[in-house]
Amino acid sequence: MKYIGTIFFLALIALIAFGAIQFKEGPLYQTYRTKAENFIQYVKKWGQVKRHNIRMDYSIPAPKKEWMTGEQEVISSRKPPMSLLVVKTKLENFFPDQFVKTLKQDDWNYIFSLIYEPAPEKQGDFTIKRYLTKEEIERDLIYQYDSPFSYFQKQHWDYFWDIVL
Repeated sequence: MKYIGTIFFLALIALIAFGAIQFKEGPLYQTYRTKAENFIQYVKKWGQVKRHNIRMDYSIPAPKKEWMTGEQEVISSRKPPMSLLVVKTKLENFFPDQFVKTLKQDDWNYIFSLIYEPAPEKQGDFTIKRYLTKEEIERDLIYQYDSPFSYFQKQHWDYFWDIVL
């Protein structure tokens, strides 16, 4: 009677081992393994995206690597100058009639946020923050504010970027 518990326990262990062997040799195991690997890859990518977005939010230079381009490249943060008033004044002196007459404070806030803040972009399942390129900003400024920016030529844009960046 005292050995029945031990025999039952050994039989249970043998049954579990036999079941594990049968499970590993069956098609269900491959399905389970593939789903587990996909889930682990998804969680890794999610962590990389979150780390990247936090670095973009706090202007920490971040290496742009494997999940975006595959190359090692450093994303330089665009830090606004100490006073945006200085930049605004220089731009108003650049084209006084257009900037002073047509742009209000909300417009200036939009322009500076477009230049200095990272924009979210949907890539697959994730939203990744990135800085807009100069060409994208120029297109958006021309579209939003036709009056001063549609008259810009290459030398005007170069001067604009020298002032802003």
